[in-house]
Amino acid sequence: MPESVPKMLEHGLISQIKVAMAAHVKGPHVQANAISALAKIGIGLPESVSEMVERGLISQIKVAMAAHVDSAYVQNNACTALHSIANAMPESVSQMVEHGLISQIKVAMAAHLENVRVQTDAAVCLARIAHAMPESVSEMMEHGLISQIKVAMAAHVDNELAQANACWALGRMAAGMPESVSNMLEHGLISQIKVAMAAHVENEHVQAHACSVLDSIADAMPESVPKMLEHGLISQIKVAMAAHVKGPHVQANAISALAKIGIGLPESVSEMVERGLIFQIKELM
Repeated sequence: MPESVPKMLEHGLISQIKVAMAAHVKGPHVQANAISALAKIGIGLPESVSEMVERGLISQIKVAMAAHVDSAYVQNNACTALHSIANAMPESVSQMVEHGLISQIKVAMAAHLENVRVQTDAAVCLARIAHAMPESVSEMMEHGLISQIKVAMAAHVDNELAQANACWALGRMAAGMPESVSNMLEHGLISQIKVAMAAHVENEHVQAHACSVLDSIADAMPESVPKMLEHGLISQIKVAMAAHVKGPHVQANAISALAKIGIGLPESVSEMVERGLIFQIKELM
């Protein structure tokens, strides 16, 4: 009942949740449930997030994550809450970075590799942080998060949300810090993105975010284009476009990626022509 949230705020429940978390740091159920409540409040009433930030709840969530690394429930709820906070108040991201949340998210991902919810929500957090604060991407690289995202993608190939969110995070990283692209190539992300696209052709979010990453990679590092061709990504982009004719984000990102591929390796255009991509693009106009 999201409409109940203003009443919670009237009664000072954000402050009370902070008190409960501080008093029961060693209680995983208290922490997990309190953080879950914060996430729901933030989603139900985005303007409540400013009070959470003022009351130091970003720091308190970090404390909970550090105290309960072994609890997937705490880690998942923490990532969900951080995502809702960053979504409602992008300027709060600088505080997350100051409190070491990038490092803590890496710890959560490494500790709960098999838990798909932790992986998907952690990836969303990273996407939000990288989008709101592009300079944070260098810290993500220092903590090995590109490698960690690759590991998550490989571990959850069958999960479309894990693949979509991972591609989203990678896309924001590549856009925020083009130098990160070489790191992506070193870790075999071009191959992994192809796997995601082939496994989830019908999922619009996977295809749109995957095309966005390829666009950023080809733009930042034209010499990566031959690797894309080796992995059949021109053909895969064609498949995505055909499967999502009415998906504007897929079409826009796919066309932009093809343009960057063509600029990066002009001889790739002949393959685009052979595969009917010129005709396919014309049909959209």
